[in-house]
Amino acid sequence: VRMEEMRQSCKMTLDALDKIPGGANTHYNTGDEMIITKAPTRAPEGATGFSNYECTRGASQFYIQGGGDGRGKNPYRLSIRSPMFITIPYVAKTMIGYKVADIPAIMGSFDPCIGETDR
Repeated sequence: VRMEEMRQSCKMTLDALDKIPGGANTHYNTGDEMIITKAPTRAPEGATGFSNYECTRGASQFYIQGGGDGRGKNPYRLSIRSPMFITIPYVAKTMIGYKVADIPAIMGSFDPCIGETDR
């Protein structure tokens, strides 16, 4: 199943590249506002950013708050909400009433990435 998913992903990527005007060899100008060519090295003090995007296991969210020059390149606050971190408590509720032998199948049905839940 995983191999077929990868093949389909490659096919979808190639189809998308064919639909781009200019194809895969398109070059972007540095002034194009949709393309970040150089990310800032420091976030200004008090500046915040929030990003919400859909990934393979659900919605991920990132929140960052700049610390200014006094903190170097380190942000004042960084919060990451991964989809599996939110899903894991519901996995335990799903197991109620089942046998211990059923636990691997139940866990596998959620397609967990335990690395996302490690805080």
